[in-house]
Amino acid sequence: MIYFGYIIIFLLFLTAAGVFIFYSYRRIVYDHFQKICTRALLTAQNRLNSPRWFSSRFLNDIIRFLFKSRSAKARRALLFLCCGKTSPAEKYLADRGRFSDAAVLGSFLFPKKGCEILEKLLRETPDSQKIPAELAKLYFALGQIPKTRLIVERIDNTKDDPYSRGVKSYFQAYFFLQDGDMLTASESCSLAITIFNRCQAVYEEAQSYLLMGTIYRVSCIEDVAQFMFEAALKIFGKIGDVAGEAEALGNLGMLFVLQERFAEAEENFQKALEINLQAQRPAAAGDINNQLALMQILKNDFAAAEIYLDAATALHGENPGNGFTQELRARAAYGKKDFAATALLARQAAEIYKGSGNVSAYFESLYLQALALFELGQLAPAEQILRDLLTFSRKKQTSFHIANAYNLLGLIYLQKEDLQRARGFFQEGISLEQKNERYSGAATDYANIGLVERKCGHYQEAIKNLEKALELSAAYGETELSDILQKQLAALKLKLK
Repeated sequence: MIYFGYIIIFLLFLTAAGVFIFYSYRRIVYDHFQKICTRALLTAQNRLNSPRWFSSRFLNDIIRFLFKSRSAKARRALLFLCCGKTSPAEKYLADRGRFSDAAVLGSFLFPKKGCEILEKLLRETPDSQKIPAELAKLYFALGQIPKTRLIVERIDNTKDDPYSRGVKSYFQAYFFLQDGDMLTASESCSLAITIFNRCQAVYEEAQSYLLMGTIYRVSCIEDVAQFMFEAALKIFGKIGDVAGEAEALGNLGMLFVLQERFAEAEENFQKALEINLQAQRPAAAGDINNQLALMQILKNDFAAAEIYLDAATALHGENPGNGFTQELRARAAYGKKDFAATALLARQAAEIYKGSGNVSAYFESLYLQALALFELGQLAPAEQILRDLLTFSRKKQTSFHIANAYNLLGLIYLQKEDLQRARGFFQEGISLEQKNERYSGAATDYANIGLVERKCGHYQEAIKNLEKALELSAAYGETELSDILQKQLAALKLKLK
């Protein structure tokens, strides 16, 4: 009897081991097919120059379904999928009533067509959570930002669907970034990273790291931004997404430009440019040329900048990236003190940005146009542009620093000798700069108020404001402004003796 018990225990152990081996083997097989299909589809996207779009959730579910089906047609469809060809799998899925799976799979290579099918399926199944999540990514990839905002609102965070919650968190982070709410953007993006990691949505996790890097870069937290971009670069490298690698390298290059690490920036830009050209992605290569042009503008090498901008224009064609190209041309013209050209080019850039829905960039271009008109002495049109900009900004929160507009309005009224109104605009600018912790900007406004007080004959008030400006500029490393302020203070104090 005792031997019978041992036999039972042995058989139970053997069964458990067999089940464990079976499921481990199947998991390894799933992972193997997932990696192969991911690489193949990303390569096919690059070959077709398709918009960057991916769904780890649907791809994983489709692979499992095809593998478990065990029919010859299913195995054939899976093998084609491993080669980056989706048609056999689409047909197999559609024949078995899995229409959303077929539509999403077709979207990997032909996103516009897949988007239309998913829109129809959503009308038929309005309570679906999976379809809005995929449509949000598709709309975004196709540049339909207003539609992206609307469809993201349909994703219900209370539903037991973590992947869809991750998608919603990602886009909320993107929109918070556009609205200038960096803290909430970073919180939402961090949540998206966590969710995608748990869902094993590797591509989406890498995209979230890229977005998080951008949030930290804009927030001037540069060491964390670098870590995020490098994390994205590592993940894209593992899954064989050359387009993602190029994007991460471009972002690293921009970060290094802001740190004035120009040699490292150019190295990353050139790597990204080479990848995009080899992958035959002309629009992405044009974006890298724009970034190289921006670096040259910051180095005051406007001739080199023009060469890169011409290359960007040739590569972009009718692509909306031309908005940034025109803006950079305007900034190069401003650097050369060709203010008439600056005003014209900035206006053109603003129109392109307005058409594409990039509100922050639209405001930046309007401000640059107003600045150029101010330099030309055309104060009335410059003031009108700034007032329109402020009116628009009250309706739409963006990452554009409104304090810049108030500062320029103050300078316009200073030119008009309307000192009271000039002081009011500068004080409004100070309030906004301090609220946004942009203390170097506040230093400039304090210096301008000091100038107003001096013109009014209020010398003690002028000294007080100049000293406050000097304190802020010195504390935040604005050495050039500090030198100017010290000279102004010394001259003013000497005058009072």
